[in-house]
Amino acid sequence: MLKLNLKLRRRDLSKQIETQIRKSIVNGTLQPGDELPPVKELAAEYGINHQTILKAYAKLKQEKLLESFRGSNARIAGASINKEILVVFDIASFSRQLSPGYQAYFKRMTDLSILDDVRISGSETTCKVRLSPLLVAHESCSGFLESPLLSRVENDRDGNIIGLLIIGYAASSRMQTYLNRKGIPFVGIGSTGQYPCQTVAPFLELISSGLNYAAKSKFKDIAFVYPHSCGIDYFESSFRATVKALGLRTRKEWIIPIQYATPVSEIAMLDVLEKISAKQDKLFILSADDAATLEILKRIGELNLSIPNDIGLFSFWSKEAGENPSFKFPKVVINNRELFDGALQLLLDLINGRKSAPCTVTVSSEIQLYESAQASSDS
Repeated sequence: MLKLNLKLRRRDLSKQIETQIRKSIVNGTLQPGDELPPVKELAAEYGINHQTILKAYAKLKQEKLLESFRGSNARIAGASINKEILVVFDIASFSRQLSPGYQAYFKRMTDLSILDDVRISGSETTCKVRLSPLLVAHESCSGFLESPLLSRVENDRDGNIIGLLIIGYAASSRMQTYLNRKGIPFVGIGSTGQYPCQTVAPFLELISSGLNYAAKSKFKDIAFVYPHSCGIDYFESSFRATVKALGLRTRKEWIIPIQYATPVSEIAMLDVLEKISAKQDKLFILSADDAATLEILKRIGELNLSIPNDIGLFSFWSKEAGENPSFKFPKVVINNRELFDGALQLLLDLINGRKSAPCTVTVSSEIQLYESAQASSDS
């Protein structure tokens, strides 16, 4: 049953409808095959133009979350397919803009949508499998019993969920233990050590390459901005060890873990930039988060600082984010589609019994270096 809570005085009615239907799909309130109300009926109920609803439906059909049904009606896609892989997106909130990398993951999932000829271990036949998105707020790492992930798995009485592809830090150790007990294969995309089976973004390579670049470029004072992974600070320990080995310096307040429940625009690094805008310190920033990097670049521009004359920067960067037009800076570039496809293939290998845990896939990356505004590249 579709229930909408629309703020009718706002101009983004179509976006409100689209967002609320998508949330109902990903949290399981609307199930595959559920029929949505006729457009004219819905328009009359809420007193809005039917074109507003058609626009929202069209966007969801484009994402393959809805399909046409009986003329202008629509229903939740995938009714004829009973096997599914949950693609779990760990995000800060449903209203916050997804980072370039997460947008790439979501696009890849919708591009694939249905997988043909999937073989399940012990089965003599193949089947079609639907990729189903599930959005989980970061706080669910600790709120295990309230997690929509737990709810979806518990309500799967017929064993139709054959695997989980987890993007980010959504599955705590307690959740992983639960999935193992249920016999549901899962693969993560994240940092080293999060999951027994995963594809790994090159964050440790970023630390090594970035700090060596800083030392070569004669920077001494180093700051580090990185995503905090449910209390497991592999990044910070590696960063501190490399800083010490290279004879560089850092301060406690310059090591800044990003809590995903906090908007990136509020990270403490932005306050640090304001404090050094008098150019008393020539700081080098190592950023392991492309969304944070975009905010840092914005603030650098606002403070009329320049790279690398006033401040240094070396960043993790999603290929899908493109080239920043305002600043050239060195970076480790990763292809998020490759991360997604590698994790999905690993999950399919677990499902059909070709591989078993533990298993880690490291994807390729490209180091792009810029020196004195003259670009060079080293792979």
